[in-house]
Amino acid sequence: MGAFVRTALVVLLAACLGVGGYLIGSDRGTDPAAGSPAGAGAGAGTAAGRTTPAGSEPSDAPARRALPQQTTTSAGRCNGALVHEKVGEVTVPDGAHCVLVATRVGSNISVGHDASLELVKSTAGGDVEAEDARSVAVTRSGVSGNLQLEGGGSAYLVGSHVDGDVEWQDQHGHLVVRHSSVGGNLEATENAGDVTIQGTKVDGDLECEGNRPAPVGGDNVVRGDRNGQCHSL
Repeated sequence: MGAFVRTALVVLLAACLGVGGYLIGSDRGTDPAAGSPAGAGAGAGTAAGRTTPAGSEPSDAPARRALPQQTTTSAGRCNGALVHEKVGEVTVPDGAHCVLVATRVGSNISVGHDASLELVKSTAGGDVEAEDARSVAVTRSGVSGNLQLEGGGSAYLVGSHVDGDVEWQDQHGHLVVRHSSVGGNLEATENAGDVTIQGTKVDGDLECEGNRPAPVGGDNVVRGDRNGQCHSL
């Protein structure tokens, strides 16, 4: 009887240790928020990683990167990530990388020299302006003012709405407007990168001049005039 009791105790102790080890391993290795920026939950990482429904993201959409750690100051300088926040005016300093996910910006967003901006499922209450920026990507977002980019690299406007004008001038990267709507004019001028304008509604004019190569695309609805290189798009 004593031997049976000792054996049972050994089996019970081994089972307890096994369960305890599993729980400790779970705490260390399966936290869904591990590696996410401050203030981001499990769902925020998913929102940042999938900008369009599964299977519908265009092949030329910008590659998604892991969210950087949040280092945005109260003054509105963004060099990192903001997720599910409400802020005023945002400035992306020279050389910085700013990611805004499910965030409401009350005023303008300004992007500095060699800086990059990703606006995902967010809104800007004013203009989005960039000069000599590395890249600007607006995905499933809304801009109440204008989207004005000059002298920079790549730019994407995908599944989004701009109340004002979209003006892209002297850009040198891949430029895409896809499945979006523009309340004003859409202008692409003197750009050296590929320009694609596809499946987009433009309430004003669609104007393209001096782009190398000429813009491509189609299935656009334009209420105003189609001018220059975009006359057939």
